[in-house]
Amino acid sequence: MRPSKISYLALFSLAPAQLSSQAAATVRPLGPVVRVSAPGLFGSVSAVRSLPDGSVIVNDLRRGRVVWLDSAFASVSVIADSTNTAPGPLGIRTLGMIAYRGDSTIVVDPAASALLVLDSHAKLTRVQAVPR
Repeated sequence: MRPSKISYLALFSLAPAQLSSQAAATVRPLGPVVRVSAPGLFGSVSAVRSLPDGSVIVNDLRRGRVVWLDSAFASVSVIADSTNTAPGPLGIRTLGMIAYRGDSTIVVDPAASALLVLDSHAKLTRVQAVPR
């Protein structure tokens, strides 16, 4: 049995009523802005990890690098970059950052099938292969 045009019309006329009855999302303030980085420092931020001392690790996708900023955002240090001049060279693909034991961070490099393990001070402690 095929549905008629009238039943389709009834179905589509009810859909906007159901959508408009949904409640709007509540807005929750995050608090005042405490620090701001220098303009143009990042191309596209995909992940940020805060460390216990107030510094942060930032994954910049567009520029293909992972950087560390101190708690005042005044000092910037490149942890890993897509060039060979950085302490931890990266591939050219998208990276991921994972919170690890304690305050450690893992930076995942799928192009190289490698995991870069950073300690709580954003220092590169080891590079290991991705487990199979």
